[in-house]
Amino acid sequence: MAEILPVVVGDPGATKVKPVLLVDALGNPIDATHQVATTLYASNVALIAGVNNADAIAVTGTLNKLTTIGYGYQFNGTSWDRWRKANAVSRLMSSAATTNATSAKASAGDLKKITGLKATAANCFLKLYNKASAPTVGTDTPVIVLPLIASQPFNFDFGEGFYFSTGIAWAITALATDADTTAIAVGDVLALTIMYA
Repeated sequence: MAEILPVVVGDPGATKVKPVLLVDALGNPIDATHQVATTLYASNVALIAGVNNADAIAVTGTLNKLTTIGYGYQFNGTSWDRWRKANAVSRLMSSAATTNATSAKASAGDLKKITGLKATAANCFLKLYNKASAPTVGTDTPVIVLPLIASQPFNFDFGEGFYFSTGIAWAITALATDADTTAIAVGDVLALTIMYA
């Protein structure tokens, strides 16, 4: 029976190879002769006085504001926040002949998912604002503008969530520009559901 060999990296003519040098996520070698010391702090991960013994180059520096996720918690760069599931919704069963400006949440929150149906034959745009009250459409600047494609269902998933520090507000206009105030038609958007925490 033939001997199973590891994947060869390097000389394709070699019949057997030694294990390759292992490295950590930052590219630092992690075998017995190449070690980099690390220390964990509450708000960052710092590389301290590590020396790569092969080339005697000191490795120092700080990696700050890492997106680090622990079981049930997420590190936001300063502290640990509970990883929240969507627990509230803002719904619009059928659009009015306006921009439908609405305040979904009047305090900080995480936008999780948006679903619905663009029921008519013209595109329109869902605009999301970091605001604790209904937006002044055309004056306030949206944080996110999402196209709602004509005669298509839509489903925008924000994974772990998009953070709004002041509040979550929204409106729908016929054109994409931030300053547009063109109202959409009655029944243009159906079953709009904005899920947040």
